[in-house]
Amino acid sequence: MRNSLLARTDICICICVPARTPYTLQHFNNLKAAFAYECPCGRQCLGRVKECHADDALTVLYDHRRLLRDKAKKGKGGLRDEVRRIYQEHFDGSTHIFTHNFVIGRVGDMCDRAFAVGSSLSEATYVRERCLRASL
Repeated sequence: MRNSLLARTDICICICVPARTPYTLQHFNNLKAAFAYECPCGRQCLGRVKECHADDALTVLYDHRRLLRDKAKKGKGGLRDEVRRIYQEHFDGSTHIFTHNFVIGRVGDMCDRAFAVGSSLSEATYVRERCLRASL
């Protein structure tokens, strides 16, 4: 009986990045997956963040996500409204497209979908919401 309880216990491995930002293995895998994302614009926007920041790229993306969530907690509408505010700033009403000037870390000129994935939003959710808004 005791062995079965031990087998069910989840183990949380903490990877510490130079005394600044500890994140769990789950965060680590999600961040690595974000860097592997191939955006439809074909410019590998998140890959450029990884190239620009080299060894510190995971921490830069993690900090971007953490700061976004911290801003959302301070605001009145939560994460959804914070993300909407950011996207409204980058939307050109005359052409009905987003500008390519989203920024993560020191890398600008990112497409809207790469910024969504980099901000820990799923691409499917982003596309679904974008299509719903376009049809209204």
